[in-house]
Amino acid sequence: MLSAARARLCQSMAAAAGLSSGQVLIRKAPQGKTHVYNIAFNRPDVRNAITLEMMMDLSRAAKYLSGLPQSECRAVVLSGEGKSFCAGRDLKASRNFTPEQAKEYLQGMKDGVKAVLGLPMPVIAAVHGHAMGGGLEFALASDLRVASPATVLRLPETALGLIPGVGGCVLLPLMLPIATALDMVYTSRPVQATEAFNFGLVNRLTESDNPEDVYNKALELASSIAANGPLAVRAAKRVIRKRQDEEFPPWLESASAEREPLTFTKDHQAALDWFAAKKSPPAPFKGM
Repeated sequence: MLSAARARLCQSMAAAAGLSSGQVLIRKAPQGKTHVYNIAFNRPDVRNAITLEMMMDLSRAAKYLSGLPQSECRAVVLSGEGKSFCAGRDLKASRNFTPEQAKEYLQGMKDGVKAVLGLPMPVIAAVHGHAMGGGLEFALASDLRVASPATVLRLPETALGLIPGVGGCVLLPLMLPIATALDMVYTSRPVQATEAFNFGLVNRLTESDNPEDVYNKALELASSIAANGPLAVRAAKRVIRKRQDEEFPPWLESASAEREPLTFTKDHQAALDWFAAKKSPPAPFKGM
């Protein structure tokens, strides 16, 4: 639990960053983890399902941290409050979107992913519970990933008549052998963190599935990075990420252009109906 002083500091930073929804938290790491900051998704009752307001505040939080002195903010931990990192799109809230609302939501998601990718300091995702769809795409947009053994990673979009439109189809092939990336996207199967660790998608595994252990291990990793020369670390990130930074924007636009018309197909609407009825997938797709 936050002390009164730390709670006031968090509120002060949220105000300075312009966060308004309460769905994203920004805070400095506890004493002993110098120069590390935390951005946290904060909709624990719905496993941090993504809303447009959350994405707007995520972009604001990233902009705020990017504006801090290089010597002050040297690493960022991206985490989720409650039992899951992020369950992805809020399917209930978005089920009845108009075309305009769907387009605005997709743009907000793209802006959120680009905000994480654009942070100049290393970003470590502390992933526990579930990282689904857009939630996994935010973990992919981070530089490193720490997870608990039972954490489930999944890009479920093809089971919903969609494609991963804000990074899954783009970032996975840059990180993994193409066949592994295709397996995850085509089948939409859940992948446990232990398997993801074996093929290199997860960098560190905790011994337990306690969310606090995941967060603390991510803080330790971030702190070890922050102890190195901040100018050198940022320069290394720029060089290593150069190919991704050049290829990602047009590739992302291509992915979202493919995703957008799928949103209003009969297949996707049928999948949403099955989801609302809590039926087991797959939905009866007809290719239309």
